[in-house]
Amino acid sequence: MYKLRWLILGIVFITNLVGVEFTPEQQTYLKEHRIKVCISTNKAPIEFIADGKHQGISFDIIHSFEDILGIEFDVVKTESIKQSKEYLKSNKCDIIPHLPNDEKMLNYATFTKPFNTLNLVGITQNNAQLMVSFKKSIDHKVIALGKNSPLREVLKSINPTVSFLDASSPDTMLISVSDGLSDMAFLPIPIYSYYKNKYQLDNLQIAGETPFTVDIMMAVRDDNYILLSILNIGVENIADSTISLVCDKWTNVIFKKHIDLSLIWDILIIPLIIISIITFFLFKQKRLHRKIKKLNQTLEERVSEEVAKNREKDTHILNQSRLVQMGEMIGSIAHQWRQPLNEVSTGIQNLKYDYREDLLKDENYVKDFISKNKKTIEFMSQTIDNFRNFFSVNKDKKVFDVLEATQSVINMQSALLRNKGITISLSGDSFEFLGFRSEYQQVILIIINNAKDALEEKKIANPTISIMIEKNNITIEDNAGGIPEEIINRVFEPYFTTKEQGKGTGIGLYISKMIVEDNMGGKLSVSNTNDGARFVVDFMKNKENKI
Repeated sequence: MYKLRWLILGIVFITNLVGVEFTPEQQTYLKEHRIKVCISTNKAPIEFIADGKHQGISFDIIHSFEDILGIEFDVVKTESIKQSKEYLKSNKCDIIPHLPNDEKMLNYATFTKPFNTLNLVGITQNNAQLMVSFKKSIDHKVIALGKNSPLREVLKSINPTVSFLDASSPDTMLISVSDGLSDMAFLPIPIYSYYKNKYQLDNLQIAGETPFTVDIMMAVRDDNYILLSILNIGVENIADSTISLVCDKWTNVIFKKHIDLSLIWDILIIPLIIISIITFFLFKQKRLHRKIKKLNQTLEERVSEEVAKNREKDTHILNQSRLVQMGEMIGSIAHQWRQPLNEVSTGIQNLKYDYREDLLKDENYVKDFISKNKKTIEFMSQTIDNFRNFFSVNKDKKVFDVLEATQSVINMQSALLRNKGITISLSGDSFEFLGFRSEYQQVILIIINNAKDALEEKKIANPTISIMIEKNNITIEDNAGGIPEEIINRVFEPYFTTKEQGKGTGIGLYISKMIVEDNMGGKLSVSNTNDGARFVVDFMKNKENKI
């Protein structure tokens, strides 16, 4: 059991091992202030004191923010959340770390962006039916709920037959259900799990999910905008997996006296090691992306100076362009892996419930679980191979399949484009070509990314990119409205860009034309259609390289 816990904590540490940058104003604030955090002593499992030590979800998340921001908070002990709010109002502390949005506090406080969302589940006795239709499941039911809870009006609007039993705290809500005084209560899983274990409420069950969620934020005094901006940096950089593992740690308290995790450890050791390696690789890629971002901030100025001195340094520019594309491709890695990682994470978290249902003794069930995770890992391994092939430097011309090379670029970009609502399609017949496969893929990637940027900037409804391969021509079209006629003849000029300062260097299409026409003996041209821009890569004139 302890092996599994330490491995999970190791994954959290690696996930959060990413530095952040502060503005000069933020750096000055951190040098001049010690940040005080109010931690209540009696709001388990969110924050409380046990064995003389602060513990709870809130306390663990505060430590994660310390690791991300590279700062240390001072803990101010309070007797209750109410007293924490009073301390914040009177400037005795700077932060309350774990609250839902509270409109009553807006006259003296403001809130960070949400860093966690808690789903409410329905809690009933074991002999009650599970929830299928939420509206029907609360029909004529007595719900244990806080007297001033806004859920009362919402539940009444969903089903007017519902009634309520006043409850002052989560534990009294659960006890009322256990004692049969009410039929149901709605709580987040970590809070339900903690009190069920504390009071040994073995006759309770999770009957199903509800449509209700609670966004969790940090509260800051409304006059402390600099601290608010610093905390929002932490919110933006904390990994979803970190929040999930912290919550899951406290959810698992209920099982620690009853479950032998040795079987789960034997099943999960290989997937967990692989996830640790993948997480570390993502960290390394993110650090590389940050270095590339810094490089890009000065790229335009440095390239301009080099061109003024000597236009013959196009080879150097080509290498810099590949770095820019590498930076964008790192973002694609994250999008390609997000869904598989979620699948593996969900599978791991569900194991404890599968154990409770005695499914782990079913050999076929275990084999199916292992098979599904192997397929997910194989998909992620194939993704790595695709990216490695893309960044390989080809010194000798080799025969490659144009359709397959184009499809490989689309596969690498598909998750990123799908996330932005952009549809991309590939059609036509393939042909083989003698040339540099990775350089050809770089041309296709540059044109696709330019189309993506134009579609995003112009906020096109139903954005599309279509690629057609026919008779040794590759045609790439979008529906972003086209390129203005007054500048369409300049798009292949070096350092010419229509993007905002810092968002483009103006060398992408220049490099693309150099690759196609100088290195591969083809022709790259652009024109407008009724819907957008059309780029054509024509290899017809290079007859010696066609296979």
